[in-house]
Order: sequence, then C-alpha cells, then structure tokens
Amino acid sequence: LKKIREIPAVSALAEAIESGACPAAAVGLAPVHRAQTAAALARASDGKILCAGALLETDERWPDGLPAVYVHHLVSAVDERGTGALFLAQAEHPARRRGLDRLRLDCYVDNRGINAYYEALGFLPAGTCTDGPYKGILREKKID
Repeated sequence: LKKIREIPAVSALAEAIESGACPAAAVGLAPVHRAQTAAALARASDGKILCAGALLETDERWPDGLPAVYVHHLVSAVDERGTGALFLAQAEHPARRRGLDRLRLDCYVDNRGINAYYEALGFLPAGTCTDGPYKGILREKKID
C-alpha cells in the first residue's frame, strides 16, 4: 500500500470509473482528497492500479468514534477479480501497526450483492447511517 501522492494513476482510475470508460465496482465513490491517506494495489508486472481507497482515522458516520481504520472510496477494476478482498486484507496491516483491532466501512443498504460480499469477508453489520439521500449499513471487521 502506498500513499496517494506516490500513485498518480489512482485519480485516472477513479475518473475512468466515474465516466463509465472503465468497468469497475464503485462503493461510495467520491473524489479522494489528496490530504487523506489513500492506498492502492498495483500489478507488479506493469504497474496497473487494480484497486484503491482511502484509509481514514475517523468517520463521522460512526457515532461511537472508536479507534479504527475507516475504509472509504473503495474502487476496483472488475476485470481483475479478488483485488478488493486483497486490498481490504492489506488494510489490516496499518491498523495493526497502530494498535487498532478493527476495520470499518459502510455501503448502500439496498445493494444486496455488495452487502453479501462484505459479509463474506467478515464485515458484520453494526448499524445504519444516513447522509443526505444516501442510506447505508455500517460494517465492521474485528482483526487480531
């Protein structure tokens, strides 16, 4: 995982996804601000960015404010299966280094596919959130 300043292709991936030029799964996609801590997975052979997201220390959608790594703006190219799960597994490393025991994220309440996906990866429902028209499920994964 690298800082976003080290991977300029992340912005291009997000723009391609938003425009529909690149088929991808987008969960809560929004512009990633360069001040945020972001990470990406790239294929070693050619440097192609396969998955990217922001790893935050806080998230206003979680009312308890517990220390955790909060995953936002997760995007992945769908032609490279497994990159989202690998990204989330790799996100556990910075959490452990900081002495944290959980990853948190949220996703659309009405998207059965993404909810089943996150549940299969160990992200259990922990509440709901609303942000304007967005209605989400808060999900948490406890890590060792």
